[in-house]
Amino acid sequence: MEISPPIIQSALAGYTTPSFIQSILDNGAGIATFGGYSLDKLTNEGTIEIIKRNRKEILLPLDETEFQKWCHLNLNVKKSSDKQQIAINLRISKIDQEALRKINFLSKFIDIIELNAHCRQKEIVERRGGEYLLKDINRLDYILKKIRKASLKEKKIGIKIRGYIVKDKHKLVNVLESRSVDYLHVDCMEPGKPYANLKILTSFSELTDITLIGNNSVRNVKDVQQMIDAGASAVSIARPLIANPSSIKRLISECKTKGILK
Repeated sequence: MEISPPIIQSALAGYTTPSFIQSILDNGAGIATFGGYSLDKLTNEGTIEIIKRNRKEILLPLDETEFQKWCHLNLNVKKSSDKQQIAINLRISKIDQEALRKINFLSKFIDIIELNAHCRQKEIVERRGGEYLLKDINRLDYILKKIRKASLKEKKIGIKIRGYIVKDKHKLVNVLESRSVDYLHVDCMEPGKPYANLKILTSFSELTDITLIGNNSVRNVKDVQQMIDAGASAVSIARPLIANPSSIKRLISECKTKGILK
């Protein structure tokens, strides 16, 4: 899968308003990502609990009519180049017919459905969503199967994972390849460490030709180069963009100047 430029914005739960995503696109990111959003009733319930403890979140309406209205109001953004792509990161615990209808409707507004197997908030994990899916690969496989069937054929499917959680990388990769997943977005977080564990990324690059996106602690040109050297085709940035969306434009420019990006 081509990502151009190969520096993207990662999902930022609670912050991806239309104006924020538009600013990311205006500043030239290869992919701008809405979400993470909780799609089904179970993860929606978990999100409500998260909000009660004052963590910033954006709730999708459960009612189908209100959901469609919300999409029209909140997902209409404009790309600044034909190569840019728009993704939506979804927390899913139960993939029923209602969820599938919503995914199909979402496909009208975006280029990529990104399954969230990354969220570590206990309210989501307890409901068998987020990073829980990495501990139940059969459930993950079933959800990907249904998403692939529901999404319009021209849409891509990605997945974001928390790398250190995965115990059997071969099994995960086999599932992703069998479901024709377009990219694997790897958070290289190492618990207790203030830097990315690039060995996690390399271990996946040795197993698959699926496009890899490296995530965690990307701040400067050196960080981008290290991710690429470890096997990434692209890198993602999250938290630094909240305060300064234009920092992604500066990083893209600096990487081009250094010859890291074409």
